[in-house]
Amino acid sequence: MTEATIPIEYIRPYAPPPPASRRRGVRAEAWTPATLDLADRARLAVNGMVEPTDPEADYRVYWKASFRFNPPVMYHDGSDTGITLKFLEAAPRMRIMSGSEQGLHVEQRWREVLLRMIGPDGQVASPLVGPGLVRPPVLGGLEGNQMIDQQVNGIALGVAATYAALDDSAFWEPVGRGIVEGLQGLVVQHEDMAYLTQWVFAPGQRGDPAQPRPLGTFAAYAMWPARRLVDFYRVTGSEPALALAGQPCRYVVREGQYFDAANYRFLPDNPDPGGPRHDVVHFHHHAMTILTCLEYGLASGDQEMLDFAAQAFPVAITHGERLTGFFPESVIDHHQTCELCEVGDMVRIAVRQAEAGLGDHYWDDADRWTRNQLAEGQLTRADWIERLHLGDPPSRHDTGERWPMTTERVGERNIGAFAGWQSPNDWVEFMLTRWPEGTPFGSNLGHVQGIMHCCTANAARGLYDVWRNIVHAQGDRVKVNLLLNRTHEAVDVDSHLPYTGQVDLHVRRDCRLDVRMPAWVDLGEVACQVEGNAREVGFDGRYARVGDVGRGQAVRLNFPIDERTDRVSINNRWYLLVRKGHDIVCIDPPGKLCPLYQRDHYRDDVTLWKKTPRYLDEQRLDW
Repeated sequence: MTEATIPIEYIRPYAPPPPASRRRGVRAEAWTPATLDLADRARLAVNGMVEPTDPEADYRVYWKASFRFNPPVMYHDGSDTGITLKFLEAAPRMRIMSGSEQGLHVEQRWREVLLRMIGPDGQVASPLVGPGLVRPPVLGGLEGNQMIDQQVNGIALGVAATYAALDDSAFWEPVGRGIVEGLQGLVVQHEDMAYLTQWVFAPGQRGDPAQPRPLGTFAAYAMWPARRLVDFYRVTGSEPALALAGQPCRYVVREGQYFDAANYRFLPDNPDPGGPRHDVVHFHHHAMTILTCLEYGLASGDQEMLDFAAQAFPVAITHGERLTGFFPESVIDHHQTCELCEVGDMVRIAVRQAEAGLGDHYWDDADRWTRNQLAEGQLTRADWIERLHLGDPPSRHDTGERWPMTTERVGERNIGAFAGWQSPNDWVEFMLTRWPEGTPFGSNLGHVQGIMHCCTANAARGLYDVWRNIVHAQGDRVKVNLLLNRTHEAVDVDSHLPYTGQVDLHVRRDCRLDVRMPAWVDLGEVACQVEGNAREVGFDGRYARVGDVGRGQAVRLNFPIDERTDRVSINNRWYLLVRKGHDIVCIDPPGKLCPLYQRDHYRDDVTLWKKTPRYLDEQRLDW
C-alpha cells in the first residue's frame, strides 16, 4: 500500500461530530442596477472554495492551479492544510453575504476533519501521510506523521471563533481554548514580548529559548496566530488570548527587524545581507503585520500598536498604486505581479481604520481598491483559460505520488477564486520562472501561472469586511459609508455608480439617515429626494444628512459623475487610466490574455439592470 492510497492518518482516530451549521436568512428577488454587488461576488467565492477540492482526500483544497499546462492542472502542496482551514474560516462569511448553500457537505467535512486533527494537548496536528498530502520543505529534521504548524493552529483558532459566534459556543469555545493553551506552550517569553522559534514543531515539543530569535518574515509568521487570538477574544472575552496576541505584535514591531523603526519602511524578509531572500521584501507579510497590530490595538487599547499601524499603513500605500489598488507581491526594483492576498489585506486595513474613526479618507481607498483591483482579481469566466493552448499538444507533467494533480474541469471549478499573479491590466501575466529542482515543472520556463488559493481566502475576507461596513446601524442612526449595492436590515442600497451619479435607498425601518459622498463628488452638486420630493441636506464632513425617514420610503441622491484620465506608473510601467468616479472603465495598454477593465458599458451614462437574488441573514460577524 502506497502513501497515496492509505487513509489520511489523523492524530485523533475519532472525534465527536460538530454541530450542523445553521443558516437563518430571508430570500427575495429584486431588479437592481447591474453594478458591483459584493453578495454576488461572495456567491462566486463559495464556488471557488468548495469546488477546487479533492473528494478522495477529505476535500482538501488543491492549493495551486496552473494554466501553463494543456489542459490546466490543480495540484496539492504542503500548504493545503492551512488553506483548507482558511476556506473554513471564510466560507461562512460568504454564506452570510449571499445565502449560498453550495457545497455545504464540503464545509461539514472540513469541520469534522479539524476535530480529528486536535491532539490531547489541544494543539492542531497536521497529518503528513495519506492521499493528497505533500510534506512541506520547512519540516527540517522533524520526523513522524504529524506536525504542529503555528499558522495552522492560528487559522484553526479563527475557525473556532467563527463557529462559536455562529453556531454553538458551548462546543467550539473549548476547542479554541485548547488551541490558545497550546500556543502558549510554543512561544518563548521575552519581557512583555514573545516569539516563535520554529515554523513547525513536533507534537509535544515546546518553544526553546536557547534557539536564535526569529527575524524578518520568520518573526512575522507569528502574525497568523496573533490575529486569530484577537478574534477569539472578541467572541469569548478570553483575556489570555488577548494578552498572548499582543506579545508577538510587540516583538515584531520592536525587535523583528521587519520595519525600519525610523520611517516604517518595509525591510527584507531576511535581514542577513548574505542570506537567502535578502532581496525579497514580501508585501503580504508586511501588510498582515500592520493589520494584526491594528486589530490588537483596537481590541486592547494598546496605543503603541495603534500608532504603529497608523504610521506604517501610509508607507505601505506608497509601495503600490492608489487609484487602482495594485500592490506588488514583493517591494523590489524590477517588475512584479500582484497577489490578491495583499489587496485583501490593504482593503481590510483601510476599512478598519475608517470604521474605527482613524481616517475618514480611508473609505475612499477601500472603495477604489474594491471596485478595481479586488473585483477584477476574481475569476468570473473561464473560457479564456481554454483558449490559451489552442493548437498546442498535450503537456507532459509528473502526476506521481509526490505531486498529486487533477486536470478535471480546472477552469470551471475555480470560478470565484482570486488571482495569484495578476498584472495591472491582465488577470495573469506571462512570466519566466525558475522552478526548484524536484518539482514537476522543470526549470527555466516561460509560462502563465494561475491561482494560489491563499489569495482566494484573503481576498474573500476583504470582500466581507467591505460588505459589512457599507451600512452601519446603531439605534435609530443609520450611516451609509460606501455607495455599493447592499441588502441590510435598515436600508437597501442600489448604486448606479459608475453608469450615473445616482444611489437609491429603500428604507426598511424608521431611522435618521446619513449617506457619505465619495471624495470625487462636489458636495454643492448633491440633490436629494424623499418619496419624489426634494429635500435639502446639510453635511457633516462628507456625510449628507438626509434626516428622518420612515419605513417603506424611497430616498434618491443624485450628483454629477464625469470621466477623467490619469497617466500612472504601476510597478515600473506606464498606464493610461480612464475613470468614472472611483471605477476604472478603461486601461491602456490593454491586457493580452484576460484583459481587465472591459467596462465600456459603464461609459454610456445609461444604467443597465439585472434581476438579483437578495438575501438577508440575521447572523453577523463583526470582524
